[in-house]
Order: sequence, then C-alpha cells, then structure tokens
Amino acid sequence: MFTPWLFRKIIMFKINADDFENWQKLVMTYPDRAKKAMSLAINQTAKREAIKSIRDSMMEQVNLKKMYLIKHTTVQATATPRRMSAKISGRDTPTMLSRFALNRNIPKSKAGRARMRREGVKVRVKPTKVRVMKGAFLHALKGNPDNTAVMVRTKNGRPPAGVTHGGGRYVRSMNAWILYAPSIDQLMWDTSYQQIPKIQRAVEREFLRQFARLK
Repeated sequence: MFTPWLFRKIIMFKINADDFENWQKLVMTYPDRAKKAMSLAINQTAKREAIKSIRDSMMEQVNLKKMYLIKHTTVQATATPRRMSAKISGRDTPTMLSRFALNRNIPKSKAGRARMRREGVKVRVKPTKVRVMKGAFLHALKGNPDNTAVMVRTKNGRPPAGVTHGGGRYVRSMNAWILYAPSIDQLMWDTSYQQIPKIQRAVEREFLRQFARLK
C-alpha cells in the first residue's frame, strides 16, 4: 500500500510497487525488465510528481513558503530492482509560530512590549485566516537574535489553552511557553493520504512508459 511510515521520528511517504496490477502481471513474464521499469518509475515519480504534490498540498493547508518546504522535505530513499520502494521524508523539528507572525518586529520600549501583550500577536497559519494570539508577545531567543519566538505566560506554568503535546515548550526561567505551529512531519501525515490517487496514476503511467522503452 501507499503508506506514511513513522520511523525514527521522521514521517515518510512510501511508494511501493505492490499496489500495481500491471506490475504484478508483467513481472511474472518479464521479471528483469519489469523490475527495472518499476524502479525507474517509482524514482521518477517520487522526485517529480509525488514530492511536488505533497508540498503543494501542505501549502494549501498552511501558510508556508515553497523554499522552506523544499529545504525540509526530501526523497530519502530510492528504489532499485531489488527494493521496490522510495521514501519521501519530512523533518519533525518544530516550526516556530513566529514564522507566521504578520509583524515580527519586537518593540524596543517597555510600553511597546506591554501594548503588544495587551493586543496580542497576529499570525496567519492558515493561508486565508488571521488569528490574534491574546496575551502573546515576541521574544528574541538567546544565541540567535534572528530567531524570534511567539511566547505566552500562564499561571503556574500550565500549557496555554489549546496547546497539546508538541505544540509548545515551557521555558522555566521566563515562566512562559514558546508556541509552535504544525511541524513538517505533522503536515505530511495530514495531507499525504489525499495525494495517493494522483501519485498512483503517475507511477502507473511512468511504469508502462519505462517498460515500453526498455524493449
């Protein structure tokens, strides 16, 4: 089956030869030619239609730039005539919510920072929806002044409302939470199933083309 696999904290979208009826028939009659054609078809589809479709689907769900997804998604393993599968992976490192902030400038004055906490931080995670994070503020993380976090303080260090496991990280020294957006692996998990029919058709077409070419 076409299945997203959870492996070593990395989400992989696996393209497997066993799904294809034409493959099953031809491999019985022309085993070497069919295996070569299928491995080429899987790799071509993984590197072209499959990874592009998955990235496009993620961008439809979340307001991420194409170059960010290109950097954080890759074809991690390719098919060979002896191993009929390729894997597309996405890193599971958290995506900072600040990446989606409409204004990432941190006020320099104490009054400006207080006003930010009152008004909240505006973020656009969904491409067509702006959300105001009430009580949140922007903070430059130590060691990397270009890395800004959206943070919020809560009573007794409890997670902010709506923040489940993986949605934030508590910083004890500040008594505040760093907030995260969906990670790349979460997005792949949510969207890869939607691309199965399209990818399946692409592999089937490419297999038949490669099989004919290898006469």
